[in-house]
Amino acid sequence: MRLLLTCICFFLGTGHLLSQSFTVSGVITDLSTGEPLPYASVLLKGTGLGAVSDGQGTFILKEIPHHDSLIFSFLGYDSKSVFVDKAIKDLSIDLAPSIFLGPEVIIRPMEPEEYLKVVICKFKVNYPQSAYSTLSYYKQELKEDGRFLDHSEAGFYSTIDPDKLDKNRHQVALFKEAEQAELQFMRKQAEKQKKKYLKKNPEEAEDFEDGELIKSTMGGPNNLLGLHVTSGNLHMLDSTEFKGFEFNYSQVSSYMGHEVISIAYRSKGKDEGMRKSGTIYIDKDSDAVISVQEEGIMVIPIVARPILFAMGMKIENPPYKMVLKYRPMNGKWYIEQAHWDVHLKISKRHLLDKNDHAQFYIEQTLLIREVQESGYQAIPDDKIFDREMKIKGQVHAIPGVNWSRVK
Repeated sequence: MRLLLTCICFFLGTGHLLSQSFTVSGVITDLSTGEPLPYASVLLKGTGLGAVSDGQGTFILKEIPHHDSLIFSFLGYDSKSVFVDKAIKDLSIDLAPSIFLGPEVIIRPMEPEEYLKVVICKFKVNYPQSAYSTLSYYKQELKEDGRFLDHSEAGFYSTIDPDKLDKNRHQVALFKEAEQAELQFMRKQAEKQKKKYLKKNPEEAEDFEDGELIKSTMGGPNNLLGLHVTSGNLHMLDSTEFKGFEFNYSQVSSYMGHEVISIAYRSKGKDEGMRKSGTIYIDKDSDAVISVQEEGIMVIPIVARPILFAMGMKIENPPYKMVLKYRPMNGKWYIEQAHWDVHLKISKRHLLDKNDHAQFYIEQTLLIREVQESGYQAIPDDKIFDREMKIKGQVHAIPGVNWSRVK
C-alpha cells in the first residue's frame, strides 16, 4: 500500500558601533492573555531581513549589524517597534489585539468574489517580477504515537524566477537529522518484508532505512518550496475556480502597520480531495494577499475504500492545517513562511493477532531568512536539488552559510 499525503532567529546583524554586533532573543506574547504567539514576524526595519518566532513564541536574532529598529508583527495584532540599542536577551514583547470594526465589516462596495478578481489582477504589481534569491530554513517532524520517526532540518539556497515558478532552483546547503525510533505500525509484517527484501538485495543492508515508505510518502519539502499565491495551486485564488467556494468578508485587523481586509472562504464540496476552509488576508492599500490560513480534512476517495477494506486497512479522513505568510520589502511582498501539518489515524485488522493502530503526525515548516533582490549566484546544474530524491544525499555546502545564519 502506498499512502500519499500531499502536504506544505536567522542571521541579522547590529551593535552600538558599526563594527560590533550582539544577539537579541526573547518571547512574543498576547498582551491580553499572556499566551505565546507562534510564528510572529520580526523584521529589521528598512531591510529584507527578518525572523519568525517558533511554536512557543520565542525568537532569536544573531549578529545585528547596525543601529535600527525591530518591528514585531502578528496578524490581528498591532505591530510594535523596538530600538535595537535598547533590546536585550530574554526580551519580552507583548502585542495587543487590533481593534476590530465589528463582527463583520463590508469594506468594499463589491462582492468578495469581485474584490478577489481585483486582487488577482494586481499580482504582478504586488509581488516581485524580477528573479531573486533566498536563504531558508526547513524543518520536518514525523511522529508515530508521539515517537519521532523523523526529525530533520535543512538550509536551502534558492533562485526564484517569478515567470517560471515551477522551474525554481534550490540547493541544499545544510542538513542534519536526529536519531529516530523504529516504525512500530505493522511491525511484524514490516520485519518479514525487510528480511525478504534484504535476502534479494544484501548489498543494501547498510543503507536500508526502516519505515522508508511511510517517511517518503508523508514528507519532503516539495510542496512548501513551490507554494505561492501566484502559482495557481491555490484554487480559492483562481477566478475560474470560484464556483467551488463560498466567500464572505470578515474582520478588519492590522499587520506590520498595514490595515488588513479578511475574506473567509469554504469549499462547497471537495477541492483536490479536501474539504477546506480558511481566511485570505489582504493589505487594504495595495490589495496584495499577505497571508492565507487554511484548515480542513483530506478525504479518502470512495473508490479506494473497498480496496483498503479488503486489505484490512482503515484510514480516517486526516485533518490538516496550512499557513502561508508574506512580508513587505521595497514595495513588494516576499514569502516569509510556509507551514503544513497533518494528523493521520490508521488501523490494520488481523484475523488471529491483535489489530494494529497508529497515529501519525507530520509537521513541515519553511522559513525564509534572507532575500537578495540582485547580484545573487546561479546554482550549478550538478547542485540542483532533485525533489524525487532524499535531501540527505544532496548536500552541497556554500561558504558562509551555516546553522547560526539560517536557524
